Amino acid sequence: MKYILITFLSLLTAQAFAQCNGASGAFRTNPDSSPGGFVASTATVSPNVFTDSTTEICDQVIVNGVAKILGTSKISGNAQIYSNHPTDVTEIENSTVEGYAVIATSAKIKNGAEIKGNASIGRYAQIIGDSTVLGSGPLVTDNAQVLSLAQIKNKARIYGGAIVKDNAIVENDAFVYDKATVFQNARVSNNAKIYGRSQVSGYANVKGNAKVYGQAQVYDSAVVTGSSKVYGFSQVGWNSYVAGYAEISGHANIRLSVFSSDVGIVGYAKVYDQTNIYQAAYIGDNAVVNGNSTISGGRVYGNATLSNFAFVGVSGSVFGNAIVKELARIEAGSVSEDAQVYGQAKLTAGTPSVSGAAQVFGNSIVQGTAMVYGNSQVYGLALIKGQVSQGGQVYGNATVEATGGVGGDARVHGTAVVTTFVGNGDISQ
Repeated sequence: MKYILITFLSLLTAQAFAQCNGASGAFRTNPDSSPGGFVASTATVSPNVFTDSTTEICDQVIVNGVAKILGTSKISGNAQIYSNHPTDVTEIENSTVEGYAVIATSAKIKNGAEIKGNASIGRYAQIIGDSTVLGSGPLVTDNAQVLSLAQIKNKARIYGGAIVKDNAIVENDAFVYDKATVFQNARVSNNAKIYGRSQVSGYANVKGNAKVYGQAQVYDSAVVTGSSKVYGFSQVGWNSYVAGYAEISGHANIRLSVFSSDVGIVGYAKVYDQTNIYQAAYIGDNAVVNGNSTISGGRVYGNATLSNFAFVGVSGSVFGNAIVKELARIEAGSVSEDAQVYGQAKLTAGTPSVSGAAQVFGNSIVQGTAMVYGNSQVYGLALIKGQVSQGGQVYGNATVEATGGVGGDARVHGTAVVTTFVGNGDISQ
């Protein structure tokens, strides 16, 4: 009997020595008289705290109120844990809290979560992993803050001076760091990264391998996914969809009104500078939109370029290798292939098209069912309602009516009005 007692006491001593790296202390007794965990002699634990017998509270840790420290949790350093709610108690289960971390009332830290550095976990926040193995779950460290009802799940990482608050969720293998903020009802998931001084808010969803950084903002119900990047001072809001390898930067402002597979910024498209993209616009493939360009529901794709103060309206399309620049307006119709529209030229009213290697510039207007193609040129104050093809040129105040056409080496200018096909010659009135 004496041998058994000595052996039992030896086991207790060995177990105590193994806790808190051998620090002096003792196993406590819980408020319900059940055996509790190890508490270092330098730590402070309120009498109403409940601890499982496999937990460790070490160093200068303070645990106040009615907290529950469960599983194999280890609390160390100068961490402070508060639990002042009578029923919704703070729970730390199978997790690690260390450094100068502060855990507020009603927070839930579970399943392999790690809270380190000067991290702050606010009231009702949840940091929950998928496994009981210590260190296998989400990490909150440095000066990061997880506040309000925010949730950090799976293996997500929050560090630097990042803030996640309100009802925001960061999950999977996502990262939020530097001085980035995720708030309101936003969600960051998969392998997405939010950093710099960027903000994700509203009901926005950043996922896939997407990155949001710089001072960019993603808000409302916007979705940023794929391997896309949103950075600089750009803003992506409303129901905008950014996917593929698309890049949004500069001071670009994206406000798409419809969420569908046919509306968004996708592929390898790049949007930057002071651009404004809104309504049900589509920018895809390798298209580039920059300068102070505006797309109001139009489509720009292929290898097309939109720059300067160019405009594409809801009925307009620019694709192929087309270039629209300066103050040109594509209010309706299309610009395709290697065509260029620039100056203050305008496509409007109907389904006009400019294609081939055609150039439309100056203050010219192409409208109705007009077609400008080949190597033709339209400029000056010309008005085109019919066709201009091959090497034809129309300029000055000339008009080509819907029944007319200009082709070959014909030159139409002055105040000429063309009502039939002209294939050669110089016509000025």
